[in-house]
Amino acid sequence: MSKERHNHWLTPTTSLLSFTCGVALAIIHHIFYSSLNNTAVNADVYNFAGFRVSQQQINTATGTTLAFLSRACFLVTLSSAYTQHFWLLVGRNGRRTRVKTLDVMYGALDNVWNLCRVGVWWKRPVLLLTGVVSWLLPIAFVITPATLSVVVAPVSPLQSDLLHVPQADFSSLKFLAPGQSNSFVGGPADPNTLIYNGPTFTAQWIALAAAVSGSISSIPARSPNASYTLYFHGPSLRCGDLNSTMRDRMQQNILRAYRVGSGCQQPYNFMAWTPATGNPVPGLSSSNSNPDPFANHDVPFPTKTPFTMNAGTVGPLDYSVIGPNGTTNATQVATIYFAAIPNFKYKEIGGCTTSLTATNERANAKLAYMFDNSTLLQCQLYNASYTATFTYTNGAQDIRISQEPLNPVDTLAGFYMPLRNASESCSAFNANYQSCTIDPVTLQRLSYQSIMDAFGRIFVGTVLDGQQSKYGGSYVTKTNVLSTTLLSTKELAFLRAPSNWANADVGVFSNVSKDLQSLYDWTPDQANASLKDTLEEMFQNITLSMFSSAHLQPNTSSPFAPSRVNVTRHEYHNVYAYAVVKLWLAYGIAIGFTLLGLCTGLVAMLFNGASFSREFSAVLRAARFADVGVEIRAADGDGKDPLPKYMEDAEVAFEGGIWNRNTSQSPDDGQEVVSRAKGGFRLFQRSS
Repeated sequence: MSKERHNHWLTPTTSLLSFTCGVALAIIHHIFYSSLNNTAVNADVYNFAGFRVSQQQINTATGTTLAFLSRACFLVTLSSAYTQHFWLLVGRNGRRTRVKTLDVMYGALDNVWNLCRVGVWWKRPVLLLTGVVSWLLPIAFVITPATLSVVVAPVSPLQSDLLHVPQADFSSLKFLAPGQSNSFVGGPADPNTLIYNGPTFTAQWIALAAAVSGSISSIPARSPNASYTLYFHGPSLRCGDLNSTMRDRMQQNILRAYRVGSGCQQPYNFMAWTPATGNPVPGLSSSNSNPDPFANHDVPFPTKTPFTMNAGTVGPLDYSVIGPNGTTNATQVATIYFAAIPNFKYKEIGGCTTSLTATNERANAKLAYMFDNSTLLQCQLYNASYTATFTYTNGAQDIRISQEPLNPVDTLAGFYMPLRNASESCSAFNANYQSCTIDPVTLQRLSYQSIMDAFGRIFVGTVLDGQQSKYGGSYVTKTNVLSTTLLSTKELAFLRAPSNWANADVGVFSNVSKDLQSLYDWTPDQANASLKDTLEEMFQNITLSMFSSAHLQPNTSSPFAPSRVNVTRHEYHNVYAYAVVKLWLAYGIAIGFTLLGLCTGLVAMLFNGASFSREFSAVLRAARFADVGVEIRAADGDGKDPLPKYMEDAEVAFEGGIWNRNTSQSPDDGQEVVSRAKGGFRLFQRSS
């Protein structure tokens, strides 16, 4: 009796089970990586068969294995779907297909170049899509293991401790040079009065370095990765334009000093000075004071000859108020003036003798032009409340600063400090001659004044035209301003011109050949900041830079030592980072295309009425009743490469089996016998 064969359960079950296992492995992969996400990388090392393996290597291998197994499951599903659709195309309704086309179609899963045979595939898009997906699918499983990476992340929770951090000890004698005892200079004050004698060399070096670099000096960190916030009082600078009355007085004073000069008097392009008093330093040179008690002491030059510019670098220092009656406090704020006069040039004056022969009328006529584009600033010393947030990342320093001005700071020409051989047996340091009293405010004022003095020593002086505007050359300088970042301001950018051939204000340099001009520096100068803002920021940088010196740190045993600061340590370690979106994007694409292939395979089974595998026996049985259309020569029966030419275009029709069944009952053994189709191959079965 005939036995009809239908869809066998093995192939569809295998396809569905493989797809399900692939999805399950993807989910397990996700769960495994999620369990590692944001966890510290374990540095433990294990020994396996003599090999040292780290936990990180084990985790990486596990993820790769899960991806490999999931890929294998999906490829089983796609391979089965491809096989079902292949037999649907070549075995239905006695369809005849050329042998070389069958080779391309059947071998597409083994040889990717078969997919490039466009002539074969354009009528078989579903089979082509299944083959392409089978080859491209492994790309997704290269991506998924890489979704777990190792990154550097901060340790949580953050660790913090109360520590001493670098600060500047303003309530100390570390910023000012040792004072000179008034008993040695023959002054009228108490012999225990010390006269202010300038800043220490350390303060001067730090101030100059910050002014030249335009940044805060590197401050030692308690940890390579740490942060803390300091609240402290410190000196600051506040600058502003002069009022019209004072500005006119300054301009007249500068022009008059120029006009009474001798010989080829050189015009002033830049000036910085401090106000003087009408009282000379007791027993000392009067170079930093204006000996004219009736003069206006804010102008740079005295109103009487000789017109020598005030040489003081901090002022005004009023020595007349020094005495034992508690009057050491001055009455004026520490002040410094800046003047930038770009139009005051030698080539505009007319000649060497102009300053000596010009009439007042001519001078007044020139005044408006000379000072038309000038800038005159008054900068004063203030006590300010600072908030500074220090952040160190791998040792790199970042400081965010805000400040609030509190009050102006008056200068101190002297202070009360009893000497060791004095009658007092206790310590004293103040400005009011108070016994046994160390006044921290006086210490702070002197420290602020010393920083202001160090700042003034950088800038006080002049930059003279020196005839360079007419004949070339360089400026005549008696200041360090040309070495600082003030030349990057809009007001002082003109001072850079003589040092650059391309910008020199001399016509002869612009008339040379293009070959020589190509040797010039034509880089545009960047000058966007204002002089006022840059001066204030520079002074702030100098103040914070004082924190960098070990010589200026607070003594923890001092009664005025600052308290400890809460320092947060930002410790970093290696952690796993899982890119969940990338993993599911790759797996999602793979699952979607595999599901599509699974559906096409199941549909093909329905149309075929049977299921097929890629096993050799399936091909052997199908070829049993295949009509090749040509007689295969005996020499070509071994199947070795290459395919004979006469067989390439031979057409094959699979006419046996479920497509063309003709059965009969064997009279000898009772087994079903399938008759030989035309042109087919006969299989013999030996009788028992």
